[in-house]
Amino acid sequence: MIYILLIIIILLSFYIIFNLLKKVEKYEDAIISQNIFIDKFTGVVEYVDKKLQELDHKGSFKSDDEIGFFFEEVKVLNGLLNSYNQKIREEEINGNTK
Repeated sequence: MIYILLIIIILLSFYIIFNLLKKVEKYEDAIISQNIFIDKFTGVVEYVDKKLQELDHKGSFKSDDEIGFFFEEVKVLNGLLNSYNQKIREEEINGNTK
């Protein structure tokens, strides 16, 4: 009787662990796809920033109120993405050394 109960508990534990493992793998895949999206988005923002700087080499657009706002917002967005990417890189480095 005890053996049957132990077998049922062990099988139930395996089932629970297997389901939890599937969920963790699903979340890991989601994180990977989000990181890929963020990397691509960062590349686009950097490209846009570079092109805007090339277009405005004299600074005439940047000084304009309406277009200058766009320039500043692209800089802010680029800064936010760079700080996020730096934080992720630091976490990866610290996580690999533990």
